[in-house]
Amino acid sequence: MPGSTESVDSRAVVVTTEGCGYASATRGSGVAVGGDLVLAAAHVVAGSSEVAVDGTPAAVVSLDLGRDLALVQVPGLDAGPVAMADATAGDTGWIVGGVASGTVPYRIVEVVDIDIDAVRSAGRSLRRGYRLEAEIAPGDSGAGMYSASGQLVGVVFGSDPSNDRTTWATAGSELNRFVGKGPSGSFSCNRRESVLEPVGGE
Repeated sequence: MPGSTESVDSRAVVVTTEGCGYASATRGSGVAVGGDLVLAAAHVVAGSSEVAVDGTPAAVVSLDLGRDLALVQVPGLDAGPVAMADATAGDTGWIVGGVASGTVPYRIVEVVDIDIDAVRSAGRSLRRGYRLEAEIAPGDSGAGMYSASGQLVGVVFGSDPSNDRTTWATAGSELNRFVGKGPSGSFSCNRRESVLEPVGGE
C-alpha cells in the first residue's frame, strides 16, 4: 500500500439514506472533496428522503443522474481540497474506504466510454470511465480510487455480476468537471416517483 493511502483514509465517509416513497434505505461510500462537500454515487442518494454522512444529517446539493454522481453538503465538515487526475490503462492503486470492502488494490484494464442506463431513468448515458481488475461488494459504490501518488482518479460505481474481479469506475476527468461546478441547488423527495427532484424546477 502506498504511503499516501494513510492521508486519503480520512476522506472516506459512509453515506446512509432513508427511502423516498417506495425506494429503500441505502448505504454507500463517499469522498470528502473539499470544504463541506462529499462526492457520492447518485444511485445511492437519488431515491432518498433523508441523507446522513457518518451519522451527520446532510443535504444533496448537486445531482447528475447520467454520470451517477452527487454532491452532498455536510454541516461542520471542513476537508482540504482533493487533488484529482486521470489515469491510464495499466495503472495501479487503491480503492479506499469502501463500506463493505475497506481498502482494496486495483489495476486499470482499460479506459473506456461507458454506455449505461442513467440512474432512475429510462434513458442511457455515456461517460468516461475505467474497467478495473478489483473486487468490491455492495455498499462500496462511491468509494474513491486513488493513484499510487494519492490523487483521486475515479470513484467506483459497480461490478460485473458475471465476474467478481471486474469493477467499473467513473474517470477523474468526469469527477473534476462535476465537482468544479459546485452545488447547483436544493433537492426534495418526489414520493410518487421515488426520486429526488430540484426544488423550484432547477
